[in-house]
Amino acid sequence: MNWQKRARLGVAVFGIACAVGVYAVMGERVQQVAAPPPQRLDPKAVIESQGNILQQVRGTRQDYIIEAAQQLTYEGGATKLVGVKVTINNRGGRNYTITAREARAGEQQQELHLEGEVKLVASDGFEIATDEAFFTESEGRVRAPGAFTFQRGRMLGSGVGMDYDETNDILSIAGMADVRLTDEGDNTITEFTAGSGVFTRAEHLLSLTGDVHALHNEQVIDATQAVAHLTDDDSGISAIELRERASVVGGGVGRGGGVGVSSAVGSAVGSGKGLDTMGADEIDLAYAEDGQTIERVALRGGGIVGVSASETTAGRQIAGETLDILLAADGAITNLTGRDGVRLDLGGTAAAPARSVKAKSLDGNGESGKGLTAVRFRDDVEYREEARKDRAARLVLSRVLQVAMANDAIDSAVFTGAVRFDEQGLQASGGEALYEPGKGTLKLIGGAEKATPRVADAQVTVEGTTITIELVGRTMTADGTVKTTLRPRPAAPRAGGASG
Repeated sequence: MNWQKRARLGVAVFGIACAVGVYAVMGERVQQVAAPPPQRLDPKAVIESQGNILQQVRGTRQDYIIEAAQQLTYEGGATKLVGVKVTINNRGGRNYTITAREARAGEQQQELHLEGEVKLVASDGFEIATDEAFFTESEGRVRAPGAFTFQRGRMLGSGVGMDYDETNDILSIAGMADVRLTDEGDNTITEFTAGSGVFTRAEHLLSLTGDVHALHNEQVIDATQAVAHLTDDDSGISAIELRERASVVGGGVGRGGGVGVSSAVGSAVGSGKGLDTMGADEIDLAYAEDGQTIERVALRGGGIVGVSASETTAGRQIAGETLDILLAADGAITNLTGRDGVRLDLGGTAAAPARSVKAKSLDGNGESGKGLTAVRFRDDVEYREEARKDRAARLVLSRVLQVAMANDAIDSAVFTGAVRFDEQGLQASGGEALYEPGKGTLKLIGGAEKATPRVADAQVTVEGTTITIELVGRTMTADGTVKTTLRPRPAAPRAGGASG
C-alpha cells in the first residue's frame, strides 16, 4: 500500500502549493475601514436633507413653491431651510420671488421666519430688501421689523418696519419713511421724508403722515399729511395733496426746470412771474406732464400765496379762505378765484405806494408773460393806499371793484355801488368812480344807482352830474347840474381871547 501513501502525500503537497500560489496572487487581505458619518448641520435636527422642494397646490392653480438647498426637521415638526427661495405665482396679477439665507417654519407651518439678505422681487421690477422678515402665506403678507429698502425703476425708498400686502399690492412703512425719485442720471429730483407712509402701488399713490417734508423741483414742501399721485411708472409726480399746516416755498412755484434753489427763484422772481410761497390748511398741487411745472393750485383754510419783489415789480400777496389758481408754463397766473375774506396786497415801489384790496370774493384773469391783467372784487370792497411823503393815505369803499393791471400793478380801478372816497381833508362819493392811480385822477358819476356825485373839503361841497378831481393839487371839474355850497371859515379868535 506504499503507492497509496505516496499518492496521498502528493495530493497534500499539491494542495499546499495551490494555496501558496493563490495567496501569492491575492496578496495580503486589505482590512476594510468604516466610512465617516455624514456632516450634520445641526445635531438637534431629527431629519436633514438636501435639494428640497415643497410645492403647494390649490385646485388647478399652483399657488407657491418653496425651495431650499438644505432642510432640517426637528421634533414637533419645526423646520429650518437653508438657501431658501419662495416663488409665489399669480398673486394679485403679479409673480413674486422671496429669497433668504435661512428660513424657519413653526410647528403649524403657517409662517416663515426669513433671515439674512432677505429680498422680495416682483415680476414688474418692484423689489424689497431687508435682513429679517416674516412671510405668512395664508395672508399673502411679508413683514419686516427692522430697516428695509425698496425700489422700482427710478423710485428708491427706505424705512424702519414694513408690511407688504402682496394681494392688494400695498406697502406700509411704519417709521422713518424716505422716498426718492431720480432722473436718468440717478440725480434726486424729488424726495419725501415723513414719520410713516403707505405706498398703494395699484393706484400709484404715496400717502405720508407725520411731519411730511419734501423737496421737489427746488420747492420746499411741508405738511402734517401728504398724498403724492405718481405717474404710471412711479418715476414722476402728477399731483400732491397737502393737509394740515401745509406750505410750499421757493423754486418759483409753477415754473419747471430749475437747477438750484437760488437760480430757480431768481429766474421766477426776476420775471415777476411764478408764486414763491404758499400756505393753507390744505393745498392741492396739479403738475403738467413734465412732473415739474405746476398747472393748478387749490388752497383751502386760510390760503395765502405770494410773489417776491423784483427789479421791475413789487412784491404781491393774495389771501382768501379758499383760492383756486391756474398757472401758465412760466408761472404767470392765468386764472384766479378767491372766496371768503379775500385780500390782494401790492408792495410799494419808487413810483407807487403800497396798495391793498379786501372783499368777500375775487375773480381774476391773466396771460402768460404778463401775469394778472384784470381782477374783479365783490361785496364789502375796501381799497387802501399807504401814505407817502408827498400825500396822505387813501381809502375807497364800494360794493364792486374792477381793476385793470399791467406788470402785476393796478393801472386803473372802477368802483361801483355806494362809492366813498376818503383822503385827509377830502371826501367824495357817488354811484360809480373811475380811479387812475398813475394819472392821479378820480372821476365820479351817478352810475346805475343814479347817486349824485359829491365832493367836499373843509371849505366847499360840490355836487354834479360828473365830477373829475385832480388829486395832486386838488382841482376839480364838475359837469351837468352843478351845485356848490361854501362853508364860512371859522372866525379867528379875538385878541385877549375874550368877547363882549
